[in-house]
Amino acid sequence: MQLMSDTDTIFALSTPPAKSGLAVIRLSGRESLACLKRLSKLESVRPRHAHYASFFDSTTGELIDKGLAI
Repeated sequence: MQLMSDTDTIFALSTPPAKSGLAVIRLSGRESLACLKRLSKLESVRPRHAHYASFFDSTTGELIDKGLAI
C-alpha cells in the first residue's frame, strides 16, 4: 500500500456511488486550486465561498456538468 505525501493532490468521491442527482467530490492538496481552475475555467475563487461553475473535460474541453465549487 502506498501512502500519500503532503504534496499529493487527490480527488475523492465523498458521496456513495449510486444513481442520484448529487455527487460530492473532494479535491485536496497543494495543486487543488490550479486543478479547479483548469476544470471549471474560473479565473478567481474566494476561499469559503460557493461558486457556480461549469466543469469541463481537461483534455477535450467538453462540458461535463454544472455545479457548485466551495
